[in-house]
Amino acid sequence: MSSTRRRSQGVSLIELIVSTGIAGFVALVAIEVSRQRNASSLAQERTMQTASQARQFFDLRGKAFRAASDATLGPELAKLTNTQTATYFESLALATSTAGAGSFTETLQNDCIVPSQPLPFDLIASERSLLDSCLPTKCRCSNNQGAACTSVPRVTITRTGQPTPLQFPAGNGTGLDGQPIGAALCIQINGTAGNYRDITLQILSFIRTADNRVKMIPYQAAFPRPKQINTNSIRVIGTIRE
Repeated sequence: MSSTRRRSQGVSLIELIVSTGIAGFVALVAIEVSRQRNASSLAQERTMQTASQARQFFDLRGKAFRAASDATLGPELAKLTNTQTATYFESLALATSTAGAGSFTETLQNDCIVPSQPLPFDLIASERSLLDSCLPTKCRCSNNQGAACTSVPRVTITRTGQPTPLQFPAGNGTGLDGQPIGAALCIQINGTAGNYRDITLQILSFIRTADNRVKMIPYQAAFPRPKQINTNSIRVIGTIRE
């Protein structure tokens, strides 16, 4: 009877090991769930911040288009297919000439930089094809046979009279400072270079995911083609008749 009483009052070594193992397993599951939740929250935060930066980029381009008297497209990069007329261009120059503000030209183009550390790009075939269509040959991902791109694109904005160009994004290229790692600008028209109405700009932003990979997030906006009426006017919207 005393043996039975001791067994009911104590805990055996096997029971202690089992309970410890269960507690450890539950702790590991809780840690993993918390890690995934934090990673998802961080990815969502970076995506929202990138969307905000893309909207600001397009807001500034909208002002530039409204003030522009003429648009010049750079060399043609690629067409989607032989049956489609959508064409991508290497650069876009917006010329402004007004009586009060003088004349200047703002040029948008893609440049590429070598990342400080290799980062695998999680791009599916259609994303990689789109990126290659928007970039100069030296910056294209298809130059690399592996999973990662050999360079990271950035958008360079230059304006006559300003010696220092602006870059989008303006971060350090690591993706750890809240800025995208890089971004590519797709300049697209539907039609021919001499006969089109709208210019579509698409920003392909690249953010760092929680597992140190790179994800592409696209945003786009369409702008009317600036039309030069004379050297001292921006655009004639319409006429008023009595």
